[in-house]
Amino acid sequence: MTEDFQKESAQRFGLRRPRAALTPRVEPRFRPHHFLCALGFRGMGYSPAFVRNFSRVVSALRGPQGDQTRVRVIGEADDICAPCPHRRGNGCESQERVLQLDRAHARALGVRPGDVLTWGKARRLIRERISPSRFDTICTPCRWQRLGICRAALKQLRAESMKRANGAPTPRTPAQSSTPRPT
Repeated sequence: MTEDFQKESAQRFGLRRPRAALTPRVEPRFRPHHFLCALGFRGMGYSPAFVRNFSRVVSALRGPQGDQTRVRVIGEADDICAPCPHRRGNGCESQERVLQLDRAHARALGVRPGDVLTWGKARRLIRERISPSRFDTICTPCRWQRLGICRAALKQLRAESMKRANGAPTPRTPAQSSTPRPT
């Protein structure tokens, strides 16, 4: 399934060789597990360049029009991976672990390479399809999971939904703010 996921991405997007540095655009490209990473991002990462890049991508999603931002699902290194020091061409030095995360998140969210969805829809899919126990399962290979950042962001997203359902206003919080806050 690892090779199938990569082959499908390559066929759908005509990818044959590593890309030059990927940069955020009107339609950012995310590998499946980066939807939840973007929800939980708090200004930490693998290098200063990685953090700056991830901050730019996430700032657009957390901005006033963020929920309308269209995001394209891809099955390889994406706009978040661009400056990562662990990136190897269109892959990662931890490729098998990353692909395991991508497969689990793609199944959980019901997305696949080539899909385009808004950030608002992605947040809705995360809220509706990823329970805390499912989060624990699909994020098991993630080295960041132990920090609890994404779990807290998921909990907050689900709580906001409950407040809205009950008619209560929801204040802007660090998970929604336009400026990522380090912890």
